[in-house]
Amino acid sequence: MICKPYISIYLFILFFSSGSAAQVQGDSLINEDQSNLEVQFQNKFYEALKQKGIENYSKAIDAFVYCSELFPDRAVIYYQLGTLYFITKSYGRAESNLQKAIELDPSNFWYKEQLYKLYAAQNNFNKAIYALIPLLDKDPIYEEELVNLYVRAGRFEEAIVLIEALDQRYGYNILRDRTRVKIYKQTNDLVEVADALGDMLYILCGTIIEHGLQHKIEAVFEEIQRSNMSKLGEDGQPIYRADGKVLKGPNYFKPNIASILK
Repeated sequence: MICKPYISIYLFILFFSSGSAAQVQGDSLINEDQSNLEVQFQNKFYEALKQKGIENYSKAIDAFVYCSELFPDRAVIYYQLGTLYFITKSYGRAESNLQKAIELDPSNFWYKEQLYKLYAAQNNFNKAIYALIPLLDKDPIYEEELVNLYVRAGRFEEAIVLIEALDQRYGYNILRDRTRVKIYKQTNDLVEVADALGDMLYILCGTIIEHGLQHKIEAVFEEIQRSNMSKLGEDGQPIYRADGKVLKGPNYFKPNIASILK
């Protein structure tokens, strides 16, 4: 007769072994399912990129949506969807998908830049400002863009403060000075307009002297004026293209600056 203790040990080993085998089999099935999902994802993702490349945006969107159902925590899917909705002018969906991408991957520069471009394209200047600020340390050009956004949003004081900071950081810039004049003109501050124009003239005169052109600059100006006037039509009026651009008239000639400098 087999003793009861031995029977208990035997049953325990039998139960444990079968349970372990079931667990291993279960883990194997899970891994296999996960692998199949990954293959489905890769195939669908590349299909979506292909459809996007041939500008079949509707099919591309459908494929990326399918990818998001397989792996809803992958930021790149929502970036692609946001970009496609942006292209197709579904701006609300573009915004929500790009925001989702940034939420999942907060350090990704490209996601943030795309959201900024989305707002700028809609002339939503305040949202564009908010989206651009995190990008300022990536490239100085974004600081210049921020100035323009402040102006277009009517936030003139912030624009002037930033212009002054950029002048201190990078030195004088004629484009920033023009923006400064534009701001003062819009705010009807004639004193500041005169001051800004005076600064520009001062820099210009210094540059003329630096190149030894002080005795010839008046003749250069007159030659440029003659050239500009030659753009007029036979009736002495400007000729405009459909989009408002001034065209060159039949008697136009380029200014001959070289002959003056001889």
